Amino acid sequence: MAAHADEYARFAAYYDALLNPFLDRVRERVARICRGHGAARVVDVCCGTARQAVFLQRHGIACVGADLSFSMLKAGAGPDKSACEQTDARACMGPDTRTPGRAAAGEPARDGAGSGKRLPGLVLADAVRLPFADNAFDAALLSFALHEKPRGTAHAIFAEALRVAPLCIITDYTMAERNLELPGQWLMAVPERLVGGEHWRNYRMFMQSGAVQGLLFRTSGVRLLHREHLFMGGAGIFVLEREEAGQEPALQ
Repeated sequence: MAAHADEYARFAAYYDALLNPFLDRVRERVARICRGHGAARVVDVCCGTARQAVFLQRHGIACVGADLSFSMLKAGAGPDKSACEQTDARACMGPDTRTPGRAAAGEPARDGAGSGKRLPGLVLADAVRLPFADNAFDAALLSFALHEKPRGTAHAIFAEALRVAPLCIITDYTMAERNLELPGQWLMAVPERLVGGEHWRNYRMFMQSGAVQGLLFRTSGVRLLHREHLFMGGAGIFVLEREEAGQEPALQ
């Protein structure tokens, strides 16, 4: 795998402490939605510290987390967070792993210094080329990930999530659809502006392109099953399914 600059390395250790108070209730809701749809095996794409897995395990759901940041995976590999250990990601690998050399669950993922660290249930992987077979999971999660990516990359990640699972649950920023939701949308922009740089530019493009609603409008082959509003309408949970088995969502 080509060398990759880990943009999260400088704040991975503080990520959970800063965001858990705001996101843990959302993670619990996502876990309940997974259970309600009968999802027994879930992949959390762009999982970060894999905090979502803690809530999935409480509901008896096996999980694999995939992320391109070794620093974030390492931050989430402590005994209270390695909640995916019941699932061996190697069992989800098809004949064509698509990404040779990436670490799977139970295998050592190595940092830049070459020292190995086992990350149970965590996979160092690019979200646009996941090392899993088609339909390896019951559901794929994309939680506050797509707004960070360029438009083409966000769609590619969405398509890849629906390749490895027939059900995809997106949690991300939304466009206000009522005047009462405008304060929520403005509030969600504050932390993105504070991060700045490419992150802020991608967020602005995501919102200018219609946020999650715009992504779904531009995508065919996907059906919306359920939606919930979060943070005064500034974000939402979207439960989506592939309309036909084996059909990849297409950008219109």
